[in-house]
Amino acid sequence: MQNKSCLICHVLFASVSSLETPFLTKCCNRWVCDSCLEQNRRYYTYCPFCQEISITYSNTSYTDCSLPTYEEVIYNDLNKPNNTLNYFNEKSDKKLDEKSNYSAIHYVKKDDTLIGLAFSYGVEIADIRKANRLFDNNIIARSTLIIPNYVGPSLSEKFSEEEEKKMLVKRFQIRSKCIDPIEAKFYMEQSNYNIENAAQLYRDDILWEMQHPMKEKVKSKNNKRKVV
Repeated sequence: MQNKSCLICHVLFASVSSLETPFLTKCCNRWVCDSCLEQNRRYYTYCPFCQEISITYSNTSYTDCSLPTYEEVIYNDLNKPNNTLNYFNEKSDKKLDEKSNYSAIHYVKKDDTLIGLAFSYGVEIADIRKANRLFDNNIIARSTLIIPNYVGPSLSEKFSEEEEKKMLVKRFQIRSKCIDPIEAKFYMEQSNYNIENAAQLYRDDILWEMQHPMKEKVKSKNNKRKVV
């Protein structure tokens, strides 16, 4: 399993969390990782490699080349749940329980590193990256991180009110493309630090400026300025 990779995204299972329970296709015995299965449940019944659809009725498996008869579909026991769907639901419930019961929220500070956090919390770096969908060890752009497989309080302090406001102003700048931090802070203060309201107010002002451009000032013959 350590040398195997996902059929869809080609990630090596050796580099992902040990909690992974990949799905094995019946047609060609290839593995599909949890992330790909969560994004598209169809991979439980469709193999992209063989391009075949596998349907399960009772104890018999069929492909698109050998579909069940009408009678088999009609008289199939509808009260009996599909094994594939049961497998998916049980695995999803297990993941939700693990994330809710064994995780903590870490508030990222400027001197935090992924290696340091993994050492402090006693968890694997791969688990933190998997839980937060990180492609590398760079966490400077993150304000919070989920620490999986950890029981106990967070080892970080919550952001102060001033830090929260600075973060909201930066998010507004990214959202509105406002490059002036003083101007961005003004709009956020006017909107009680509501990003949606501040962005709408900023758009309204930009639209007004476009509809009412500043008129050019020129000098007259007697060297007095006038607006034209």
